[in-house]
Amino acid sequence: MGQYIENLDKIKIQLQVPGGESTPDATLFLGHERILFIECKVESPIDGNQLISHARSGQGKIPVVCISSGNIKPAEIEAATRELLKEGYYQTLIRWIGWKQIYTDLLDFPEIREKYEVAGLIRSLENENLSGAKLQAFKQDELSNISKFVKLYPNMFDNARRFVRSVVEYVQEKDPNLEIEFKTHSYVPLTDVITARLRHKNMEEYNSIICFNFGEARIRLGWDLRVKQLKYLSDTQMEKLLGRMEKGVFKLESYEGTQLQEIPNDPEIMKKLEEDRWALFSRYYYFDDERLYRAPYEIVKQLGEDLILLFNFFMELGLYTPRIVVS
Repeated sequence: MGQYIENLDKIKIQLQVPGGESTPDATLFLGHERILFIECKVESPIDGNQLISHARSGQGKIPVVCISSGNIKPAEIEAATRELLKEGYYQTLIRWIGWKQIYTDLLDFPEIREKYEVAGLIRSLENENLSGAKLQAFKQDELSNISKFVKLYPNMFDNARRFVRSVVEYVQEKDPNLEIEFKTHSYVPLTDVITARLRHKNMEEYNSIICFNFGEARIRLGWDLRVKQLKYLSDTQMEKLLGRMEKGVFKLESYEGTQLQEIPNDPEIMKKLEEDRWALFSRYYYFDDERLYRAPYEIVKQLGEDLILLFNFFMELGLYTPRIVVS
């Protein structure tokens, strides 16, 4: 880029400009000439094929800068470079830099740190946890408190695992045709969740789930499926589904980025959701339920019955993929 240094004031930037077979996140122009492509990744992984497409769009003459998290150049950069070399493009066409490096470099230039755009970028990198971890002083007594907790955790984990197992056994006694997948992991390092999935023998896809979640302090019963499955429902089936939601038996949720948000009880809104998104039907039981402490089998029984009701309801709606038996 050295050839453009004297003309920095003439360089313009535009976002999402289609060109050739790709659309970079940003394109730098000098007049009408494209001189640099930028591809930014915050949470999504680097796509080597995407970078290769950018290079092809520039006919091998326009550098591509990829920005992502991390301190080490991702393997996808090297793989894309090797592929471009096979196609006859030169080796340095794709460059990489990490958000943390950008953050550090910006802090090294106090004369520009207070500029509106730069200050905003610095705040954004900090808010998105892309600036790199900062060493902080430990809070008073937190190390000793966590030490006590770690010693208690194995017993608590084992009891939570027995709790979920008890619900599974209750359901199995009611319906022997249910197949159970019970996932539990070693408690070192500490495990966030204990999960069991249940499906009928004639099911290929989709199942009910019970999840004991330590981090969120609640137990979840649910049924997770793709939104496209909902669009196959008849009007009558949709009414049944919405009726359960209106009664507060369970709610429909979906992820917006990394946040799980409730979807309004409106069929028109459901129709507009992207088909490949996951729809999560959930009912929650929270750790402040006194039965967990005074009569655990009472809540085991309720969870078991609710799980069967949930399972049968979605079986009735046909919201699953049948298993194909090859004779």
